[in-house]
Amino acid sequence: MFFSKTSVLIALACLASTANADCGTDVTSTEFSTFYAGLTNDYDYTKFPQECVDVGGDIFTYSGTTTCSGAVTQIDREIFCAPVSCTASDGIASLPFVLAAGAGAGCTGDYTYEGLGNGTPASVQCRLLDMNRIGDGGEDEANFEEFVTARIAGEANAGDYSALPPLCDAMKDAHYFTFSGTQTCTDGTSDLTDVPMCLPESCTDGDEATLAEMVAIVEKDIYDSISKSCTVTGLTFDGLDDHDTSGAFFPAATSVVTAGMATIVAGLAAAI
Repeated sequence: MFFSKTSVLIALACLASTANADCGTDVTSTEFSTFYAGLTNDYDYTKFPQECVDVGGDIFTYSGTTTCSGAVTQIDREIFCAPVSCTASDGIASLPFVLAAGAGAGCTGDYTYEGLGNGTPASVQCRLLDMNRIGDGGEDEANFEEFVTARIAGEANAGDYSALPPLCDAMKDAHYFTFSGTQTCTDGTSDLTDVPMCLPESCTDGDEATLAEMVAIVEKDIYDSISKSCTVTGLTFDGLDDHDTSGAFFPAATSVVTAGMATIVAGLAAAI
């Protein structure tokens, strides 16, 4: 739900205190107001990290809780872009005001952060950029589809997956690994053990929560394509350290730039 202009102005008044003046000035600047205003439903979020940097911003994720009148909302790896004055060591105290502003007047935030001042975090690189390479129209879409087709054939051939590693290597900056967990389909539940997967290295280099999210989305899409409804949970991984790393049928980007981002941005835009 979008918050009121009044609630945003209260938050920005806090930012305008002496300790937070630079952050408050920058987050309401013409550059950032224009940037935020452009984040509409049809915005191409693959451009988000670079355009964040271009306006003098820092892209990061945050997790924790937002509390409003005793009601607590859990936040998990939301993506945001804030001025570097808000994310530098002398401005980080300002971030909870900015991030909690969208929930309403008097709301407070208690957050931890990934990627402050360190460029694009691996999880953001994975979710916004690299998953699109194997997605609809991406440069590695055909290679990934070949990998999945070969995996399905291997499952039908007594688990012979010998053809898969070379197919994964054919994809740009991809990492071959296996996962185990529980698969729940409309016709029952089964255990999964050492199922092969190939995803961008940024997904395997970052936190396992992001990797699990991407694997679950890919698996759902695979089974949707053969008219079978399945989900995977309780995922563990093997082989994540077996590759010198640098760092699907679908683009995950737009859906994972979350409602939290849109809410905060809309409120800030309304206030400025």
